[in-house]
Amino acid sequence: MSQKKIVVVGGVNVDISGTPLLPLREHDSNPGHVRFSAGGVGRNIAANLADVSLLTAFGCDSHAGIVEESCRKSGVDLSRALRSDRLSTPVYLCLNDKTGDMRLAISDMSACDAVTPDYLEENRELLALADA
Repeated sequence: MSQKKIVVVGGVNVDISGTPLLPLREHDSNPGHVRFSAGGVGRNIAANLADVSLLTAFGCDSHAGIVEESCRKSGVDLSRALRSDRLSTPVYLCLNDKTGDMRLAISDMSACDAVTPDYLEENRELLALADA
């Protein structure tokens, strides 16, 4: 039995999370730890599936490498992803309290606006051949 082909349409981003070592002090610099990782709902789903292509959009900036490396390691095909130097790779920035619970976040997912009906139409064949 051959493996099924899956296509995910969704977002990728770089997650940046900061967690202070002590109770969070507003309006001050808080010593702590900052972590960078690949994320995005579309990327997270694709990374947990086998033989999957991801239709998404991201920039050609320094954050793009984090997304590309993560997808490569997970076996996610980005060959049809829309990459442009006019886009910024999406970023999710969160600030946690010292227990690791998210206190606030900012999400810049504007590159996902490039995942348009025209972009999906350009990938119609890939989508039509997918089992899911």
